[in-house]
Amino acid sequence: MIDFTNLERLEINYGLIGECICDTVYERADANLISAAPDMYAALETFISNSSIQIDYPAECAAAEIALAKARGLNND
Repeated sequence: MIDFTNLERLEINYGLIGECICDTVYERADANLISAAPDMYAALETFISNSSIQIDYPAECAAAEIALAKARGLNND
């Protein structure tokens, strides 16, 4: 069980207007991951769109596709 009495509450803002995308996170590592997610998503899309990478690293591209599908809410595994 987590003791919430001494935890730091973090708010994550993203975008040009500082839109709040997550208002309560208690672990800094979680906040860092959530705030980096849009950049990581874009990097994975760029990675798998490179045809030479698809040929040379098919397993890695398949893993990236699965991760992107999860991010889109299309895969609940």
